[in-house]
Amino acid sequence: MVEEFHTKPLAYVDKIFQSNLNDDKSWPKAVETFFEEKAEKLHNELDLVSINETPNHLLMDGQIVKFRCMIQDMFDPEYFMDKYVVKNVTNGSNRFATCRYRDTTDLGPEEEALDEPGNTKHGERLSYYCISIPGEAPWVKDAYKSQEPKICHPSTSMRSSASSIKRVRDDEEDMNDEMQTNKQQQTAAIPDFLGSKDQSVTDEVPMNNEPQKIPENEAMDTGDVKKTKSDDGKPATSNKPTSNISPLNFPIAKAKGQAAIVKLYNVEDGTFKVNDMVEFIGIVSLSPLLANAHSYLDENDILTQFNKPELEAKNPPASLIPRLHVVKYTKLCHNNPQLPRELTGNNVAWEELRRSRDDLHSLFTQLLLGDVIAADYLLAHLMSKIYKRSDGLCLGKFSMNIFSLPNSKNFTKRLSTILQLIMSKSHYFPLTIESLNSLTFVPKKDYASNRLTSGLLQLSSGTHLVFDETVMKDGQLNSQGITNLTSLGQMIKQQSVEYDFGFNKIAFESDIPCLVFSEGRSMLPQDVQIMLKPQGEVNEETINAIFVNVGKSLEVEVLSRLRNYVTLAKSSAFDISEEAMNFVQTDFVHERQKENSQLKTADDLHTLLVLARLLALSRGEKSINANIWNEAKNMENERKQRSAHLPSRIQPNM
Repeated sequence: MVEEFHTKPLAYVDKIFQSNLNDDKSWPKAVETFFEEKAEKLHNELDLVSINETPNHLLMDGQIVKFRCMIQDMFDPEYFMDKYVVKNVTNGSNRFATCRYRDTTDLGPEEEALDEPGNTKHGERLSYYCISIPGEAPWVKDAYKSQEPKICHPSTSMRSSASSIKRVRDDEEDMNDEMQTNKQQQTAAIPDFLGSKDQSVTDEVPMNNEPQKIPENEAMDTGDVKKTKSDDGKPATSNKPTSNISPLNFPIAKAKGQAAIVKLYNVEDGTFKVNDMVEFIGIVSLSPLLANAHSYLDENDILTQFNKPELEAKNPPASLIPRLHVVKYTKLCHNNPQLPRELTGNNVAWEELRRSRDDLHSLFTQLLLGDVIAADYLLAHLMSKIYKRSDGLCLGKFSMNIFSLPNSKNFTKRLSTILQLIMSKSHYFPLTIESLNSLTFVPKKDYASNRLTSGLLQLSSGTHLVFDETVMKDGQLNSQGITNLTSLGQMIKQQSVEYDFGFNKIAFESDIPCLVFSEGRSMLPQDVQIMLKPQGEVNEETINAIFVNVGKSLEVEVLSRLRNYVTLAKSSAFDISEEAMNFVQTDFVHERQKENSQLKTADDLHTLLVLARLLALSRGEKSINANIWNEAKNMENERKQRSAHLPSRIQPNM
């Protein structure tokens, strides 16, 4: 019974609809109640197929699926026929039908839909464009994929609309399966190039467009379509009123993932916002008619020609972008597949987490060439997130620049790869003149298609951006590069991104921790800058040895503990008591009176408070105590003394 509902839910919708024909208001509520009763059982007892991991041609039109995603754009509300008359043209009989949870009318071979005044009822549903969570770590994707049920190919009758798609994709899918198998076998291990001197050279992140050399979650999106040249050698132009939007509109392009148009019923406006991370459970719609919605309009009509780009953008082929009619949703506070979606402090074994904290600190100390203080700061950075916004301040953010890195081939890339093995959402970005000048950082409204084109800075909260300034060479920024650099600086300082809507710019709040690796002090604004202070001799041989040792130590059990530790510690409840606040204020006043103190300004106090909070979170503490406060003071004094001999540097105006 449940399994039949799982694969044919629309039959139950129709049954409830037919039994409540005389009450247009009660039957939608009856359907919602029915889905709510089944939803938990579906999620807990049945292996729901996820479109994150399942190719579209293996899905059945009308089955229930789930989708772990980020809301990338919000479309205008969509009107549909909640109740309409269907006439049998052979015998003249009529019946009622509904388009709720459907994209097309439910008609037989000898039937037609009638729009009769008084008998036709219209409804409204919200429509969102959603994509796979940008920057999701490979280990997260592999873990979710391993939980997927085995999918048998749908029967011929059920996949008739997707048969042509499958023929095209068979060879590609076999290749992807083989690549995925090899990838899963390496999930718990460090990539080879981290510990091999020979491979470290060949695996350097290239700045060209060779897809075979760019990791899937580390490539960069230009969002541009290919340009052709005319006979005179100049770029050819087209009069077609379409925009340069990449097919799936991902912030991080060349990243593999899924997109879907999600439709919701009876959800209050404002429940969701752009960049929210959500898991939807719903009925998938794969009708091939969806891509031809604009073909039924009059091609000679001026209004049709004007609206055609928008119609094409809003009605892409379902084989590429399926529709999902939602029956249940859950907002996600994290995407760690090893932990429950709702995190509660009562279930946290803090003794185990403290052991993981020590292990992670030891790991960072090795990677940062024996620098214990830098390891403390890096660990604090991983704990950072905004917990309150007040008077233009983002309390809790902790962007950081680690500079004076060794002149070693691929050191920063190796280091960021280790971080990627631990964090559930991150993206490594080589900050070069070419990337700044050519890529799009800020989302922009495309009025021709009436949709939001994505940019690198459109990410869900908690996605760590790792910028590598060591690859920066001399060059000149063009207007696009200046815009990108300005937007990046503003995002780091204010944790908001001004989306470009043409006539005006609208600020969207963000919570994206930024870590910058550089040789000298970064040109980007930062909350803290720390000079790396290696212990002992540093050369290519010792660095390779460090990464080899780290690779051997990161076994499956260790990685699992470290991942859970970062997620749980970062999400823990925290509050500064009045007693602790009084102690902090009194001690800071006393500190300012010292002759050689490095702590003098209000900014110093703010940085100290944030650092102490993050140190407490990393230890599972719910408030600041004297020991943690003193540790934070010592760290700040040490950090400032390291760069005291350097001349003052004015930050560029972002």
